[in-house]
Amino acid sequence: MKKAGIVVLLLLSAVPAVFSQAFRLDVENKPLSRVLDTLGVEISFDERALSAYSVSVPESFESREEALLRLLENKPFHVEKTGNVYVIVPAAPPRHQRGL
Repeated sequence: MKKAGIVVLLLLSAVPAVFSQAFRLDVENKPLSRVLDTLGVEISFDERALSAYSVSVPESFESREEALLRLLENKPFHVEKTGNVYVIVPAAPPRHQRGL
């Protein structure tokens, strides 16, 4: 019984390590849509719109969500999370101030 308790304790202590491991992306000049497919999370997006952008990212991230946000930096898209799915949608165009 004591051995089973130790095994369970060891397994439970390993769970956070699995989820907190750094995630590495090392891509050069690849279509954004293809890179998103490698993240291992559920993502909904317009393939044609995102494939128009190429990305180069030789970087490590704390999470796949952090990698997703980094990939979309300086692009006209933003992410909404619905349940376990990341939905990438076009960003709203900036509002222009009217002249006085």
